Amino acid sequence: MNGLDPNVFWINFMLVSLCLSFVTSLNMYIWGSYIIQVPFFTDTSFGVIWLLFGGWAIAQTAMASFFQVFLDSARTATIIGYVLSIFSTLLAMALCTVIFPYPM
Repeated sequence: MNGLDPNVFWINFMLVSLCLSFVTSLNMYIWGSYIIQVPFFTDTSFGVIWLLFGGWAIAQTAMASFFQVFLDSARTATIIGYVLSIFSTLLAMALCTVIFPYPM
């Protein structure tokens, strides 16, 4: 923590992480909506996309801060983060396939 008060450290961590997440999501929105013109971005309201990406950013930041408490190494945290992301993506794909099957 480099001499910071723990409260100041965690507030700074959350603010920096959320700011980077919102800048990244805004960048994705601009590229997807105006440059590449992906239908997901062009057909959906900006407010809905902002809520989706904002909620995702808050969830990812909270998960990172939760696991950071238990892990000492940044390398271990990175590996666990990637494994959780891949596992949750595969689980979501499986659920979507079951809930929304292809039309016949």
